[in-house]
Amino acid sequence: TQLRVVAADGSVGPGRGPVRVAPDGSIWTVDSASSMIYKFTPEGKKLLEISVGEQPKRNSDFVGTADITFGPNGRLFIADGYGNKRVLEYTADGKRVKQWGEFNLPHGIAIDTDNTLFIADRENGFVQHFTLDGTFINKFEGLGKTFSVTIANGALWIGEIGRASCRERV
Repeated sequence: TQLRVVAADGSVGPGRGPVRVAPDGSIWTVDSASSMIYKFTPEGKKLLEISVGEQPKRNSDFVGTADITFGPNGRLFIADGYGNKRVLEYTADGKRVKQWGEFNLPHGIAIDTDNTLFIADRENGFVQHFTLDGTFINKFEGLGKTFSVTIANGALWIGEIGRASCRERV
């Protein structure tokens, strides 16, 4: 196993956001400070960069994007939680399709095998469930600060401050 360390902008060093591997094997980084999204080959060659933009002025290093997930046909869904409180959809080649949502701080995002979205709304302490077009399905309430969500082995895993939990998909 080879260790690769990459910052959100593709350089070696500290980053401010997650690193995700897409179904096609490409590597994606999310930079919460610059609100930039980068796509790389597994060898580290930069293939695409997306400037989400429209970030409000804040006295914080975190003013932009928080997470990314991958939908069918290369669709990209981005949790733009720091400042803008929205979810954005992009095409595989980085063109914005739409934005939507009423969130406090959408921090984590995942798509399940039924192609529905789960969004961790950190400050509200719940996870919201949507269709890919943004139609609300339901929500999981009564959680702590929800930082992340992932789907594994048929279950929705929710990362909360100080604990991790598994919720059966309803």
